[in-house]
Amino acid sequence: MKPLSANRQGYSQQEIESVMFSGVAWFGCRVEVYDRVTMNQLPDIPQVTECSVDWDETREVKLGLSLSMLPYEPLRNAPFRYWVKPIFQVGPMPDNGWAEFAVGMYPWTRPKRRINGLGQEEWTIELGDITHLLQLSGPHGESSFWIHRGVRLSHYIVRILNEVGIPSPNVTTIATGFALQDLIYSYDSSYRFPEGHYLGDGLWDPPVTRGGAETWMNIMRDIHKAAGLQEPWSDTNGGYKATADKQWWVVPAVAYQPSPCTRPTRRASFSTAQRRNPTWQWSPTS
Repeated sequence: MKPLSANRQGYSQQEIESVMFSGVAWFGCRVEVYDRVTMNQLPDIPQVTECSVDWDETREVKLGLSLSMLPYEPLRNAPFRYWVKPIFQVGPMPDNGWAEFAVGMYPWTRPKRRINGLGQEEWTIELGDITHLLQLSGPHGESSFWIHRGVRLSHYIVRILNEVGIPSPNVTTIATGFALQDLIYSYDSSYRFPEGHYLGDGLWDPPVTRGGAETWMNIMRDIHKAAGLQEPWSDTNGGYKATADKQWWVVPAVAYQPSPCTRPTRRASFSTAQRRNPTWQWSPTS
């Protein structure tokens, strides 16, 4: 959870708390939009009726955004062309400004459409953070993904992020482990094997079967575990995180065979309010 002092305007935690506990504070949300290729900023989504963010460690994609809004034409029929970034607000501050907190970056997909009671078209959408892009593809066609013995595992983290279009300058990693043997990930997860185990006649030994097409998310999770890192996640600034996980015991070594202890499952939420771990949520009627 972000400290209250981590706001864009530089207000202190004491200043924000005094407004929040005054009984007259207002809470709002606006949503910024960025072109995924150029990172040029578009005008904010003009009419957001509800906005909430939640964090769930039981999901592959940890950070999620829920939006209800009136149509915004640049986003119509434009899946995966834009990033959206919710900015939660509290105020007014003594100088009549607003303290703002960015909570994640999300690839825009495709909203559900309905006609509300006023006869207006309304959109609702559930979005995952930037790691959602790792779920959508993997090694494809007749190609495969090779991990080579002696290469630093962080090299493969950055390489996969570049493959799916997550900006590598946003990567925070302290991965120092090296792969101890060559490993090949086929596009078909039923054929995923250490190099040199080909038996002929189309047989590989030992096959590791997951059923279905291999994903970059599966490969990235293996690399993280082998390097003693938390599972892939995105911070509230939209940066990809590959950080040490003290709850896992792992020898930084082979990417496909980590040895973790049991990890507890937790759920958490983001908030600037005084309540403990509520979900970020705003609507004009609340």
